[in-house]
Amino acid sequence: MNRNHIQQGNYTKLSGFRQVVLSLDYGFQIGPKEPVRLLDAVLEELDYTRLQHLYSSKGRKSLVPPHLLFKVYVLAMTEGIVSVRKIAEQCTKNIHYMWLLQGYPTPSHMVFHRFF
Repeated sequence: MNRNHIQQGNYTKLSGFRQVVLSLDYGFQIGPKEPVRLLDAVLEELDYTRLQHLYSSKGRKSLVPPHLLFKVYVLAMTEGIVSVRKIAEQCTKNIHYMWLLQGYPTPSHMVFHRFF
């Protein structure tokens, strides 16, 4: 008896778990009346030249511009978060913080220590 048996190989046997990485616009998930939008609009109007002078140019340069770090810090303060470790954690979990970072990588807590 002749059977047509198709044997399909397991092509995922040696490959690990992979996830497709897509750049996301977090703005569509944040409602138009969310306080973070108002905070961003108000802080965008500020002049950050004095803040730039306070930011140390020595040592490792942060990938995140200082004015964005300031926005993240102000948002954290309005939410009662004072720990720099907690702020850095929020940047990885909370879409409001991710949206304020505008696609820049999540800063470590050490960046906030140097900044503030």
